[in-house]
Amino acid sequence: MRYITILTVVLIILGTSCTKEEGVGGQASVSGKLQEHLYVGAIDQGTVGAQGKDVYIIYGTDDGIFDDKVETGYNGDFEFNYLRKGNYTLYAFSDCWACPFGTDSVVRIDFTISDKKEELSLNNIIVLNR
Repeated sequence: MRYITILTVVLIILGTSCTKEEGVGGQASVSGKLQEHLYVGAIDQGTVGAQGKDVYIIYGTDDGIFDDKVETGYNGDFEFNYLRKGNYTLYAFSDCWACPFGTDSVVRIDFTISDKKEELSLNNIIVLNR
């Protein structure tokens, strides 16, 4: 009888500890393209791929701290791999030295991975370079 009780407790612990939260360890991915809207002085130069910029990801709830980051490729492409099902936030900074107080602005996208092998492709993310 004692062994059955111990076995039951072990199974309960194992069953509750296998809950997987957002983050790495899965088979899903998210990708996209970061683009910059360029200005030279007051002249609008259009939109180009944002090369060498950081894109950040937050797993689960937004606690203000990023969990991972990648640098965009030569044409602005980026990808986060090995994600689990759950809620995520992506963000990138705009270089806005001409904005009031010289502040940078943040472009943020919330999304959900709903399938364990999902390959989510986001629309172009446009930041400002002014």
